[in-house]
Amino acid sequence: MHSCLSPCGDDEATPANLAGMCALAGLDIAALTDHNTCGNCRAFCEAAQSYGILGICGMELTTEVAKAARMIRLKDGPDFFPMVMSAVAIGNVALIGIPGEPFTGIGRGLKEAEGWSLVLPTCITNGNQGYFPMKEAYDEGGYEAGSSPFRSGTAEKLIAEGCDLLGQLR
Repeated sequence: MHSCLSPCGDDEATPANLAGMCALAGLDIAALTDHNTCGNCRAFCEAAQSYGILGICGMELTTEVAKAARMIRLKDGPDFFPMVMSAVAIGNVALIGIPGEPFTGIGRGLKEAEGWSLVLPTCITNGNQGYFPMKEAYDEGGYEAGSSPFRSGTAEKLIAEGCDLLGQLR
C-alpha cells in the first residue's frame, strides 16, 4: 500500500492510520511500498508492530528509462483512448466503475455529482488502462505520472464524463 508520501496517497494515509486499518482488517502482515521514498517505512513498521502486525517495506522506484519510454509513447501515441465507464444505481446510491487506477482526486470529484446521497467509485472496472493521475501529479512527477499512458488532464476528463454519466443515470 502507499502512504501520504506517494503522489497517489491520501493525506490521511499516515503510517499510524495505515497500521490501524490493517489491524481492523485482521491482517498479520502488511507491506508499505511508497513511490521513490522509504521515508515512512520505520514509522509504519513501528506502528504495525504495536498492533502485532509484521510490517514489510519496499519502494517503487521510477527510473529515467521509464520516463523516457513514456515520453516516446505519448509523442507517437494516439490522442484518443476508448474506455468504458459504467454506473449503476441502488436507490439514491451510485456505483461508478473506472477502468484503471484513479487518484484520490477523481473519487472526490465524482462524489460531488449532484442528486446522490452516496457515490462509490470503483477501480479496475471493465479493464485496467493504467494510472489516472491528476494534473498536479504530472508537475510533481512520481511513478504514476511517469508511467501513465495518458496525458495530463485525463483524470479531470474522467471526472467530467463520470459526473455526466451519473447525471444521465438519475
